[in-house]
Amino acid sequence: LDFAKQQGVSRFVHISSPSVCFAFRDQVSLTEDAALPDPVNHYARTKREAERIVLAAPAVHPVVLRPRGIYGAGDRALLPRLIKAAKSRPLPLFRGGRAAIDLTHVDDVVDAVMAALAAPSEAEGEVFNISGGEVLPV
Repeated sequence: LDFAKQQGVSRFVHISSPSVCFAFRDQVSLTEDAALPDPVNHYARTKREAERIVLAAPAVHPVVLRPRGIYGAGDRALLPRLIKAAKSRPLPLFRGGRAAIDLTHVDDVVDAVMAALAAPSEAEGEVFNISGGEVLPV
């Protein structure tokens, strides 16, 4: 952040994670102003701490984005894991088939980053949850 400030960065966009909101239940329709639960693991804890550090650096005019379940071209994590698991064994139905997820296409993440970079000053210091807006059963 200090280096970004020294280089005259006009807006620092931090990519965080919805893991900071995870609480062992469906994570759909989350609002940015919802109270954050205690972190469930070290990853969530470090993402939450990174958000705190970035938001405490007003000189770089920070915006935090939390994209959900990113998929699309180049995906080597989400969909490939699901496909591999489905090929080797039947997939379990989480919560008896009532679990839900909201995925985000990588193009939508790029659009969100570009929008955050161009956003007016009112966006500074804000956190935005990014998703495809379509809840899917798991």
